[in-house]
Amino acid sequence: MQIVQYIPHPRYKITVFKSGRRYIVKFDDADHDLSLKFREGEVDGLKDVVSQVNQELLEEIDQVFETLSSFRMSRYQRSSKRFPDII
Repeated sequence: MQIVQYIPHPRYKITVFKSGRRYIVKFDDADHDLSLKFREGEVDGLKDVVSQVNQELLEEIDQVFETLSSFRMSRYQRSSKRFPDII
């Protein structure tokens, strides 16, 4: 797998990889990452992959990351109540 492009964004690190016959677009923020995979027949090359990363997709990624953050915080709050304070 090799990095073929970075897509600039103020909040996310967006990296496009080429792996065999597919492209992978990885979105990273401070706490989460999400990858989308495109097979060779689904897109017409790198330009098409990059064009898929539009405002609509980024808004959906925002929602997914917000959901993951809420889930993570609820899990953390539950797990922190399991153990008594040790003095």
